[in-house]
Amino acid sequence: MFGKFLGDGVLLLWDVRHLSLEARANLIQAFDIIHDDYERIFYKQIKSQYTNPPEKLRCGIAQGQVTSVADSNDYVGMCINIASRLQKLADETFSFGFTKKGLEEKKGANWYGHFRPIKIPIRGVAKEEVVYVFRKEFQRLSEEDQKKLAVMDE
Repeated sequence: MFGKFLGDGVLLLWDVRHLSLEARANLIQAFDIIHDDYERIFYKQIKSQYTNPPEKLRCGIAQGQVTSVADSNDYVGMCINIASRLQKLADETFSFGFTKKGLEEKKGANWYGHFRPIKIPIRGVAKEEVVYVFRKEFQRLSEEDQKKLAVMDE
């Protein structure tokens, strides 16, 4: 496992090659719980102690290959870029996004029920990616904005 503070966020890397699809889904679910607890509990505790703390915890999750650089003190890879760009979707509306790549969701599965699959362009990626975002955040968008996201049939 590798962790790095980036000034405005944290980068966490770990090897999921030998994890089952269920275990991978559990990782996303754990980040979902942390995200929710930040907004419901932690933010309320810190907002009076710090100047302008972020109201939402941003989260971007992607799977893929990475390469170590600088004597394994840093890592680079397309999945790192994608995760970074997904967490920045918060500026546009979404506070949590993860790519479908590496996951096989099943209709009615509880772990992803409150997420909505959408297709979005991600800078640096040739074609649109299927990304899951919070259903409640998607529903806050205008009908026009929802149509722009080329939402997949569920």
